[in-house]
Amino acid sequence: MPMYWLAIFVLVLMIAGTWIRHRYKALPPGINYASPWRTAQKCRFLYDQSYRDEQDRTRRKRQIMPEMLQLIAGARQRIVLELFLYNDDLPTGPEHVPATETLTRALLVRKKQCPALHITVIVDPVNSLYGAFWPAHFSRLEQAGIEVYETPLKRLRDSNPLWSAIWRLLIAPLGNSMNRGWLPNPTGREPVTIRSWLSVLNFKADHRKLMVADRDGAWAGLVSSANAHDASSAHTNVALSFQGDSAVDLHWMLESTRSLCRNEPPPARPPTEATWVETGAPQLRLLSEGRILEAAQALIDQAEAGDRLNLALFYFSHRTLLHSVIKAADRGVRLRILLDPNKDAFGHVKGGIPNRQVAWELHRRGITVRWYRTQGEQFHAKLALLEYKDGTTDLLLGSANYTRRNLDNLNMESAVQLRGSITEGALKGASEWFERCWYNPPGWQCSVPYENWADHRLRRYLMYRLLEGSGWCSF
Repeated sequence: MPMYWLAIFVLVLMIAGTWIRHRYKALPPGINYASPWRTAQKCRFLYDQSYRDEQDRTRRKRQIMPEMLQLIAGARQRIVLELFLYNDDLPTGPEHVPATETLTRALLVRKKQCPALHITVIVDPVNSLYGAFWPAHFSRLEQAGIEVYETPLKRLRDSNPLWSAIWRLLIAPLGNSMNRGWLPNPTGREPVTIRSWLSVLNFKADHRKLMVADRDGAWAGLVSSANAHDASSAHTNVALSFQGDSAVDLHWMLESTRSLCRNEPPPARPPTEATWVETGAPQLRLLSEGRILEAAQALIDQAEAGDRLNLALFYFSHRTLLHSVIKAADRGVRLRILLDPNKDAFGHVKGGIPNRQVAWELHRRGITVRWYRTQGEQFHAKLALLEYKDGTTDLLLGSANYTRRNLDNLNMESAVQLRGSITEGALKGASEWFERCWYNPPGWQCSVPYENWADHRLRRYLMYRLLEGSGWCSF
């Protein structure tokens, strides 16, 4: 055999072996986590929302960042944040607010007020375009004694294994060149290197949006779909804040990610047994990665005729969950699905994949679908609300889109599940929010019928299936 054929054969074997290894390798400690059910304490459903008033003017209501600022202002010992997007790089318009600078200043002010306060910020490497530069606000935080870490994404499994195997073997060993970029930045102003562009094609992320802080001698937590990101500040998002034992579990999750960043063993877990819950009291648990898929699957599968299942999603493409939703409709579950039309992405026009293709499948089965009425921003919620006939309600929300990448132990994701009576404040708030989005009461024009963004083109449907199955996509 000629030497060049032998070299090609060895390279193919190396790529195949790298593909298999990093697609199915063991997950790092703290990943794919489900906490025990705990008694829910001081839960609040929060939302950011863009909508149209009776004069068709854009209005916005923001609750999530104010809650984050309140948690920061009350902390004396510890704050940990884990954020996917935390930057101000993209051009913004009058509809946006300086979310990045607002959060940065709040952390700096509180650190100055309480010098002993230990603050950690964990971010996805996309904020530095995978090592092409170090954002100025990260340097400001570090100069004030605040820890800033980038999640080591190479420790995760590969969602685009064909490309990632090549990248791991031939490109990753080269590292990246800080502040030596010369190519346009796909998300901001700083020039980047070709290695940054090649890193983007891994389509991998620490996609969590989490926060925990001490408050009055205890812990308070926030699980959200919202980024501290200027160009995302007009998006519609949802969140849940809470205190008590579940906040202790959240603190452990975040400290585990910090340990991952520092290449240290994770901290000892909180008690793993379920705490006693008073009969009728609301219950809460935390979920991450694949355990979110398990919870969403169980939620859909346990719905029976007469129950009502509401889904409000930025992306919906996971084939297993899609089939479960169709089966639920066949059982007589009352379904309402509110989707982003996938037409806007930070000033760029998108083609509607995957939501319009999935909506076509649902529509053909008689399932009611509506689109959120976006005006350049995104309907960025990830929420499932199951209302049982007996008045009990299950709420599942967090960072995870209902896609293969977000739910199959590929990205790092987070969610919270709250269960209780529909009269419980946070559950009632989530239900009222969805009803307002669905029915468009006076002064709150939020959604439009399926026909407004229907797409029945077969080639677009086939493109969605190819992208979803191959991993060559961002959803």
